[in-house]
Amino acid sequence: MRELTYNQTIEDVAKMFNVNPETVRRWCRDGKIKFIKLPGDSGKGEYRFSTSDLQIFIDESGVSGGTEDSEKLSEEVDE
Repeated sequence: MRELTYNQTIEDVAKMFNVNPETVRRWCRDGKIKFIKLPGDSGKGEYRFSTSDLQIFIDESGVSGGTEDSEKLSEEVDE
């Protein structure tokens, strides 16, 4: 079984897909992308994403990345 590491931030994901960070937040709210939310001040925690969950999002949604980071994501998942 593969261990999930949630080390990608909203900014990382936005950069991978060449979208605004608010778009990533909307994907989270809409249940389109899996994430965990770390505890934070005033109930506003940090979102974190695993490379495996991001690959599933790509496969299921047809969204593709527009940067080298998205290519690195595919390589990490394949390993």
